[in-house]
Amino acid sequence: MDLALTDSATARQTIYLRLLFSKKSFNYFYEKMNLFPAKTRTMLSDINEAELRLEREARQRNLIYSFNRVMKDFMTLFTHEEQLSLVQSFCDSEEFWNPSGRTLNETFCIFVWHQKEDSLVKAAAHLNGVLSGICKPVTDKHPWYFAHKKKPLREETSSYVREQFHVECQVLDKIGEIPKRQNRPELECYSNITHEISIRSSIDNMHIESRRWD
Repeated sequence: MDLALTDSATARQTIYLRLLFSKKSFNYFYEKMNLFPAKTRTMLSDINEAELRLEREARQRNLIYSFNRVMKDFMTLFTHEEQLSLVQSFCDSEEFWNPSGRTLNETFCIFVWHQKEDSLVKAAAHLNGVLSGICKPVTDKHPWYFAHKKKPLREETSSYVREQFHVECQVLDKIGEIPKRQNRPELECYSNITHEISIRSSIDNMHIESRRWD
């Protein structure tokens, strides 16, 4: 609300950007439009709702495509309808606009972790989030601090970065990949058994290890 009440070009640009991604923002700003400054009301009144909807849907599809391109195994845990619902909810959330992750992909994974109860989905979200963000510096608290009883281990040297954390199930199959939807039953017996994940990233290599942690 504070943003919409601000009579500035920057505020209006930010509002318009939110409209391009979020249906929830669209509903909110139009419902409260009479409270806003005159130039903001004019901007909102001049927007073609049908064209805006098409643009918003295209941008959300692009996000889905981007997530599938970079995190294919993770995204295959969801049907197309589930992917669309997650991305729409993500764009409607404050997490999208005020990211807690080191990258957009990691921020999306954090969002999914909070949305889903399935232990494999949570573990896969955690794994893919760290894979995306590991090469970025941690400037304050670690973005996955909430998922740990203690601070995640992060080791940085001149030649590599390593992060180590725990998940509540086995997240990798026998060949070291996140299982496809149809192969998930083979991991059922490992649910609720904590595993330690270690990711080591160097200039030309990314190595992942998983072991049962008792």
